[in-house]
Order: sequence, then C-alpha cells, then structure tokens
Amino acid sequence: HKGRDLYDFWFIMKTHLPVDFSILSNILALKKEDIIPSIIGSIEKFSEKKLAQDLNPFVTLEKREWIEASLKSEAIILAKTLIL
Repeated sequence: HKGRDLYDFWFIMKTHLPVDFSILSNILALKKEDIIPSIIGSIEKFSEKKLAQDLNPFVTLEKREWIEASLKSEAIILAKTLIL
C-alpha cells in the first residue's frame, strides 16, 4: 500500500459518498461485516513516517505536518463511521 492510497481513502470518505459494500465485498473477497475491520487494520499498518515520505512530493509544507500527525487517525475515524 502507498500513502496515496490512504490519502485517497481519506479524501473520498470526507465527501460522505455512499459506499456500495456489495461491490467491495466482491472486490476484496470479504464478507460485508469483515470489510470495515479489514480497512481499519490496513490503515493501522501504515507508518506515519512512511506516509509523509510517500506524500511529501505531492502536498504543501503545511499539509505535510498534518499528514504525519493526523491523516492515519482521521482515516480510522472515518472508516468507523461507515455503515453496512
């Protein structure tokens, strides 16, 4: 996984678009009830330093500090708000 993947997840989730869990279930080969724990587990594996390294070339200096300090935790919070 790349930092861009997590950033994209965070960005899309901030738009509050509906999520089609049937499609995700097919793509990820997971039961619907296992999708959110899987997403959170994947997010938790990211290193804050690695996130910053991956994303620094694409973001402003101000955004770099936020990425290292908050991106991962905000993404987890957003994942927890998903409703099956």
